Amino acid sequence: MTTKYTPLTRQVTALHASYALYVLRHEPTKAMFFGSTDNLPQRLMNWIYLLDAEKEPVQVPTNMRKLFGVHGRHAIDWTYAIVDRQRPPQYRPRAPADDRPERACILWMLANAPLLLLNDPKGLRRGRPKGVTPRARGEWGPRGISPIKYLGIMLGVYQGYKWSKQPPCARPIDPRTLEPQTPDDVPFATYLYRAMRKPPTHLNPSAAAIDELYQKWLAAQPAGYRETVPGTITTAQGALELPDPSVWMKAQT
Repeated sequence: MTTKYTPLTRQVTALHASYALYVLRHEPTKAMFFGSTDNLPQRLMNWIYLLDAEKEPVQVPTNMRKLFGVHGRHAIDWTYAIVDRQRPPQYRPRAPADDRPERACILWMLANAPLLLLNDPKGLRRGRPKGVTPRARGEWGPRGISPIKYLGIMLGVYQGYKWSKQPPCARPIDPRTLEPQTPDDVPFATYLYRAMRKPPTHLNPSAAAIDELYQKWLAAQPAGYRETVPGTITTAQGALELPDPSVWMKAQT
């Protein structure tokens, strides 16, 4: 692995805008973060903005957030190094952890210097028992996926596999009543997703709660629209299959 570290400054804009597997190093602690990108100078500039910004970063690994809490966020404390410039043929910037080029570097750090690793290794496969067949890409695990995450992925709120149906989920059921958190003129899938974002989000709403919210939403839709949709919706999948009221209204003209 390369050991040529360069201060993380705005001079990175002079770098060639192409793929790179890179490492960031926090010089006071020597802690490291590994990443890959199709545009190295842009990605490093993003890190500079994050490190020097006054607002708290929204999405950073847990260990990096802890480091910020102790040492603060100052781009001047960081250096970077280019580990590899050879772009893998199947490279995808938003691929799962197991399919990203930095996986090997993260595993090496986990084995040799785990206390200095800033990446979040959660979800990273570290080996497979003999005789176990790997799951197909996009197939869900035994615990499935919660309705709120499923809706978020299907609505494009964040990245993830877009399954054709909702995978089963073993999370506990929350008996609470879902309350509207958005105007009535949005698709019911969006209406349901925003209602479920009100804590506690780690529980699944009951089928009765979903249908109760659906009836509130349905009562606010145009009269003719009600005749074209089911009288009961109890799942996130059912919410996604409902037509968009605004699209339906345009079709009537």
